[in-house]
Amino acid sequence: MEQVAQLSMLLDRYHALCQYCDDLFQRTVQTYRSQIQCAKGCVECCLLETVVPLEASVIAAYLQSTPAIRGQLCLSDQQQDSYCVFLNNQVCLIYPVRPIICRTHGLPIRYSEHEGIDVCPLNFNNDDLTEIEEEFVLDADVITTNLLRLNLAFCLLTATAETAGERVSLQSLMTNLSKNSTMTSVIPLNS
Repeated sequence: MEQVAQLSMLLDRYHALCQYCDDLFQRTVQTYRSQIQCAKGCVECCLLETVVPLEASVIAAYLQSTPAIRGQLCLSDQQQDSYCVFLNNQVCLIYPVRPIICRTHGLPIRYSEHEGIDVCPLNFNNDDLTEIEEEFVLDADVITTNLLRLNLAFCLLTATAETAGERVSLQSLMTNLSKNSTMTSVIPLNS
């Protein structure tokens, strides 16, 4: 029972990290609305192919608990080019549980290995990026470090430590759901 409690606490921390990213995104959009093109229907950043095991399990639990999406997944299976397999008619089928990276696309981002700020090429076209207030710039290293720590803890708790450094294909998640009427997920559905 302790493992379930620890998993629940870990998921709470993961959801808090997701909420932090969502809140920052909303504040940034409110402040820089004229410079941000992100909106429902824009799929320029929907190119994700893999996620860490923690996020894969969260997505699998969501898909298992929402059978209405199954019919839409069949349509999404015919995606063109390299767009995400969970994109259907320019709508994200897993939006409530989208990965961290999806929650941060469009934000001004700072990476320690790069000088300056990185932004979506569709955003901030008329502004000097150095004028973006620091509170609206996402520190990619902080987010990535927290996600990887949570993922490692998840893999240790689920006795899959060897997978902590691996990535899970979103295509495989969708294929497994299509093949099986029920999916196995280590995330309790009541989380």
